[in-house]
Amino acid sequence: MISADVAVSDFYVKIEERFRKNENNDIEHT
Repeated sequence: MISADVAVSDFYVKIEERFRKNENNDIEHT
């Protein structure tokens, strides 16, 4: 259970990082 939670949290962290990078790219392009 613990390892699964860690994997899920890590998965969301990666998605959040990608989302932030995309937002920064959009701002720079504009």
